[in-house]
Amino acid sequence: MFLKKLSDEIKLAYHNGMPTDDSPLDDRQLYLMITKSINKLIKAETLSYIGIGEETPPNAALATYDVDVLPVDDFKYTEVKQSEFGTFRYTVGVWATENDEAWQDGTTNLWQASATSQNITLSVTEIDGDTYTIKVSGYILPMNSIENTLRTFLSAPGQNVYFILSGVSDGKPKAFAKNAISNLIVTNTAFQFTYKISDTFNLPEEVFLKVGDTNNVLTGSYTSSEPLDKIIRYENILNASTSRAKITLPAQPIALRRGMGIWRIYNPAEPFVSYIPVQAGEMSIAAQTSHTGLKNMLGRMTAYEWHSNNTIIFNKLVNQMPERVSVQLVVVDPEKIGEYDLLPIPADMQQQVVLEVLEQLRSQVKPDLAANKNPEV
Repeated sequence: MFLKKLSDEIKLAYHNGMPTDDSPLDDRQLYLMITKSINKLIKAETLSYIGIGEETPPNAALATYDVDVLPVDDFKYTEVKQSEFGTFRYTVGVWATENDEAWQDGTTNLWQASATSQNITLSVTEIDGDTYTIKVSGYILPMNSIENTLRTFLSAPGQNVYFILSGVSDGKPKAFAKNAISNLIVTNTAFQFTYKISDTFNLPEEVFLKVGDTNNVLTGSYTSSEPLDKIIRYENILNASTSRAKITLPAQPIALRRGMGIWRIYNPAEPFVSYIPVQAGEMSIAAQTSHTGLKNMLGRMTAYEWHSNNTIIFNKLVNQMPERVSVQLVVVDPEKIGEYDLLPIPADMQQQVVLEVLEQLRSQVKPDLAANKNPEV
């Protein structure tokens, strides 16, 4: 993203997509506000104190970013954890003979009791085309279960969780993603929740496929009587414990000798302990050099290698690393950037800059007190 392009985006948002020739916004003012916002977000520092001699790059700054740690392999949900709430108590049917013959005397015939899954009332109430209220009522809780037991089961934490109402007939909503559920209410005989279909769209494909049928049948408002055997809870867990850790650089650092554009990487919980940089291609050599003790020393420390243009790979497994690390990069000083130079911020920060600048601009707007029909800016 260029400085000029980000400035134009702010103008469009400020004028609700209709900028005018007499706009009060000046590019020079916007450039200054944008660079100040970027400096605050990346905690930019001057490089003048570092003292690396003639190699000190002009117009450079030290920027700090917080970056997610990911497995080297793509995310793959390889483990499905299943748990059940049930079995709900059965309904005892009428007494009948073995061959369903009419009752005669109760002594000469062979009698048996029929038992079926408890019928519940499944109610769907449409709030709008995306949001529905789902209510399940009329069940009999399993033995030794109370409403808090069911509430805990339905609200237990976890990633990519979905529930299936076992026994409910096909064509009825019976699979629900936990991240689309809100406003959960549970009693001894009923529970209900708000379900938002669009909240399922960002789920992994294998999870979305399980709840997709429910999305298709949720339309309008209706009530039906359905058998309910049990509620099954599934959690698709990312199994990345055997994958090496990596990060993706949030911005392109200045190219310096020996990879010094990546100035420092560390755990934000331990800011005074930096990870060890290893030159590209040397990680495997260092890991096998045992006669000098280098292998054992690196095994106790966290080291990293600049693997490609924007990828850093660590010598640790992803479950041995913190969820996020802090990365300091030598980047072009935002205050020295030209109109068509790349900004040293990742895509997710661009929207933050736009929103922050817009908030500042709107707080500076003076009310239009003129008695005319012209709209306020």
